[in-house]
Amino acid sequence: VLMWGVPSALLVAGSVFSERNGRIPTLIRKYSFLGDSSYSLYLIHVVLIDIVIVLAINTGDWITAYAQHVGTLGMILACCVITAYCIAVALFLYEVVERRLVGRLRDFFRRKSIVAPTSQKEVI
Repeated sequence: VLMWGVPSALLVAGSVFSERNGRIPTLIRKYSFLGDSSYSLYLIHVVLIDIVIVLAINTGDWITAYAQHVGTLGMILACCVITAYCIAVALFLYEVVERRLVGRLRDFFRRKSIVAPTSQKEVI
């Protein structure tokens, strides 16, 4: 808690207060759309990584030899490619599924709350 909790809390608080004062760094403003798809990424990333692993295992023994050949830098590059793949799929799912579903549910519940009861009888 003391080693990581306090510095993490101060970092988050500093970011929140900076944003409230209108000081959002350009890099964060530029890539803030990625935050919209974070829930889709949270739900789907394990499945996507498992798909990549299963495909790698089922391709045969050459994948082990290839992994040893490319070394640490190659494996870091492979992890970056898998990360980009997961983010791209999450963005797609957010645009195609999550955004439309949330919009329809919002409309449904908004219409349901607007409908007034037909009579105002007291219930005893």
